[in-house]
Amino acid sequence: MVDIEKEINVVKSFLFEDNSAKCQKVWYGTTESIKDYFEKLNWINVKKVLTVCSSGDHIFNLINKGVLMIDTFDINSLTFPYVMLKRALLLSSSYDNYFKNFEKLTIHSKNEQEEYDLFSMIKPFIVPPYDYFWEQLYLENITKNKHNGKGPSLLSKMYIDYHSKKVDQLRNLYLCNEQEYEKTKQNLKYSKITFQCADIFKIPHFFENGYDKIILSNIWNYIENWNQRTFYNYIVNQLTSMLNTNGEILAAYIYNLNDCMITFDTDYDFIKVPSIDLKGNIDYDKNAVLVYRKK
Repeated sequence: MVDIEKEINVVKSFLFEDNSAKCQKVWYGTTESIKDYFEKLNWINVKKVLTVCSSGDHIFNLINKGVLMIDTFDINSLTFPYVMLKRALLLSSSYDNYFKNFEKLTIHSKNEQEEYDLFSMIKPFIVPPYDYFWEQLYLENITKNKHNGKGPSLLSKMYIDYHSKKVDQLRNLYLCNEQEYEKTKQNLKYSKITFQCADIFKIPHFFENGYDKIILSNIWNYIENWNQRTFYNYIVNQLTSMLNTNGEILAAYIYNLNDCMITFDTDYDFIKVPSIDLKGNIDYDKNAVLVYRKK
């Protein structure tokens, strides 16, 4: 059970008292070329997936592919409230207005009252208790700040790595065009998304078996004192048993193949995808995903 009052107080402290030690910022959106590698994977009979939460883009791309049972995890407890806010924006907005409203809450905010008014519009689409979570933050934002269009918005204090609509469209299936957006929006109404604040080592403890895919994103980059063999053994010995027959683990996202020191075991498939920078420039076959398939 989430202690929502505790979560609110921690985030208020982080946002309004600059106590960064108690909270981490969230990623604005994915830094991966999810659209490209999702298009190369098999989604037939994929019904249940475990994924890192992060910015939520893995979640919404999964829903675009018809996956409606999604369990998520992250060491940053702020990620899931952020995903619930994005979910509400998606459900309440047309394709064009999704981008406009998101930018109004981030880089194009005029003042705190406008942010609160927009939040109030999408609040009915936010799953409790996160409607209350965000209302308390937006009300506090009005009380503590008077930026009048010159200071940062509430959300801009909470995220890192802002990128444009063009980049969002290139990296994500669910945002690439209006048709895919509307398909995702309809699927989202029937989806079930859960969250557990946990690191990769706690996955077998918090989650049961029965997954068709497990997505680890680039967690590999953040684990200290792990070599390639330790990582491989953890995948095989701890996570593979959680998969259904023919299930697969998207074990690592690699950002620059030229600098990559990993040697690839024969048990892994190696899917090359383009790198898409913050200006929307594409460098083909520069990134990759390592996929481990259960035998």
